Amino acid sequence: MKNSRQQNHYGNPNNGRPGSLGWPEAMKLMSWNCQGLGNPRIVRALRKLIANNKPDIIFLMETKLHNLPPNFKNQFAATYSFFSVDCTLNGDKGKSGGLILLWNNCTCQINIKDMNFNYIDMGDLNLIIKDSEKYGGNPLENNITMLFRSTLNSCDLQDLGYKGNIYTWENKQQSHNLIKARLDRFLANSAWKTLFPNYCNSHLLRYKSDHAPILLDFNSISVGPRYKAISHQGRSYLVACGAGAFTKFWLNT
Repeated sequence: MKNSRQQNHYGNPNNGRPGSLGWPEAMKLMSWNCQGLGNPRIVRALRKLIANNKPDIIFLMETKLHNLPPNFKNQFAATYSFFSVDCTLNGDKGKSGGLILLWNNCTCQINIKDMNFNYIDMGDLNLIIKDSEKYGGNPLENNITMLFRSTLNSCDLQDLGYKGNIYTWENKQQSHNLIKARLDRFLANSAWKTLFPNYCNSHLLRYKSDHAPILLDFNSISVGPRYKAISHQGRSYLVACGAGAFTKFWLNT
């Protein structure tokens, strides 16, 4: 059955972790559309995800927070630094959006930049590439799917595959009303894949949110300077080094 399918679709599954000058032996990125960190249950779920997976960098979407509350910072400040984008206040309609980037002070150093040409995009893109990435609901609009694929090709962005259940989102309905899709993914350009030939993206179990967290585990066999350049480029909830070209192309197409 489609709703229980487990797959292994990921690149260069080398289990070795060779170290190199300036780089940690391995690094993990986690992305999660958490849908509200004001909910204590979501914060507890986040702590459990961190304890179980030990990510070096965490990208949280739909935090629905306007200014990070001190109690949230205090729970993670011993290990992680923060960069946040406040949510939008919509009056009677409540809150929407909000982003938080966390990074482990012991394993990496983050500089927020606008552009770098070795980049990776991650997050809830709210788009799918092909029919097999959706279950239930209305048929795909082929023109949108084709435009998305064309945009990725034009920006040299390649899907990094996945391990686990193909679907990262579901509407939590039953029977014929159930809809599931692969809305969350990691994308990288050719230069990034050359720097990090050993990688694996895991679709984790959902915690509270209707989106599953995704976890990218990768390492490098190349010698190079230690840096991480990550910037938020807007609409599609991208955390990227150089994602500006992708976002500009998508918005102007």
